[in-house]
Amino acid sequence: MKVIRITHPTTFVETYRLYGDDGLPLGDLNKYLVFLANRGFSPNTIRAYAYDLKEYLGYLQSIPKRFLEADLEDVVNFIQHLKYSTKPDKPDVLPVNGAQARAPASINRALAAVNSFYKYQYAQENRSLPNIEEFLVSPYGHSENAFLSFARGARPRAMRRASRPIGHQRVTQNTRPKDITVETQKAALSACGNRRDRLLLLLLIETGLRIGQALSLRHEDIESWNTRLLIKYRPISENGMYSKSRDEYYVSVSSDWLDYMTDFLVLDLDGIDSDYLFTTLYGSEPNAKATPLRYSAVKSLFARLSKKVGTQITPHMFRHTHATELLRAGMSLDMVAKRLGHRSVETTKKIYEHLNAEDMRRELKSHTENNTFLKSLYQGL
Repeated sequence: MKVIRITHPTTFVETYRLYGDDGLPLGDLNKYLVFLANRGFSPNTIRAYAYDLKEYLGYLQSIPKRFLEADLEDVVNFIQHLKYSTKPDKPDVLPVNGAQARAPASINRALAAVNSFYKYQYAQENRSLPNIEEFLVSPYGHSENAFLSFARGARPRAMRRASRPIGHQRVTQNTRPKDITVETQKAALSACGNRRDRLLLLLLIETGLRIGQALSLRHEDIESWNTRLLIKYRPISENGMYSKSRDEYYVSVSSDWLDYMTDFLVLDLDGIDSDYLFTTLYGSEPNAKATPLRYSAVKSLFARLSKKVGTQITPHMFRHTHATELLRAGMSLDMVAKRLGHRSVETTKKIYEHLNAEDMRRELKSHTENNTFLKSLYQGL
């Protein structure tokens, strides 16, 4: 089986399809992927679900069974397969000392994909599935209503409901956001080989934008006179990027960043006809420089920068670092949420609630070490 990426020739929207070993499309699965696309799921999510379903079908073929014949026991066994088998892209890497081959979050996503696929089949009146009720019945009652909620738009919560009959894996790994030190940020800037890359890094450091938002920026979004950027919702861009937030909002920038951007436009983009701020700088084709920068190029850039600075850095780590610095500087949670483009302040609170505990521990440690009275209590003991 293969997962094939398809790009619409005019809208540039990317999506994914599954093809069998015979080279023919897998109809039922592809209808489900089309449904996800019509529901507004991002290309990255559809890609992940496509690969999850590909692995599930591959597992069923090894039993062997067709997906119409699968029952709940098969899905439970599939969980064990995900936990302890080798990854398709790393077949030679075996789990060590009983460690799981995949993170619990990856297993949960695969279970959500499998379970919601069966619910989709049921909702399409494909009730020839002999064991479908095992997937649809849970301690919370018959979950066809949960699927209808999923179809209406409650994506994250519906995805969690979808895998309840099978059971989530407990996520025990440390998911605390990682910060980038000031020294590492300076080293990364020094390691950039051109103004475009430095401008992009400075933007991430200064604003905490998501990389998709940065790569989607058009010249029309830059309000130099107000020293701010308009972060617009665009379902998809020519470079395959999209804005995660559906609400438009403004992000202020410094005059220094705008001055550096002007130098970039004059010295590097002179004569280049493109609506996008960040474009490719090299290429043999006549219009190569007018091509908007893609995430794959940014991923390669950060791989090079990580190697040069001696530690792994990613675009999203700059977002976490920016938010952490603002909170530690005393900015309110509401203001930080607006700065990050979070629709709900609860999202911000959940991500950064560890900061209060850390800061309190740091302050208490400093208080204890510098408190002469406390130190005198231990003298002579």
